Amino acid sequence: MKRQVRCRGKRMSIEGEMTVYTAAAVSKLVLDGLAERGATELLDLSKVSEMDTAGLQILLVARRQAAALGRELRIVAPSSPVRGVLELVQMSTLIDAPSAGALP
Repeated sequence: MKRQVRCRGKRMSIEGEMTVYTAAAVSKLVLDGLAERGATELLDLSKVSEMDTAGLQILLVARRQAAALGRELRIVAPSSPVRGVLELVQMSTLIDAPSAGALP
């Protein structure tokens, strides 16, 4: 079960699973990353291998936390599993336009 959260510039990337089995650890890493890195604006989900509703909850909490910090957290480059969950719950509008996903 591989999971990683990496920050580089304005981009935070999640790699591995975003499921009920990894939610506590991934959520902590994401929220800690938002708190520590004031520049984070993009959440790159291109390397997420699996996502369920616990992963969706992580995304929503992260966006709410970013808003509380006065920032907008945009979801870019969603993997197929991420896109599938967002489309299933009719929340694909959370995905930012492809051009916004380019490295700053």
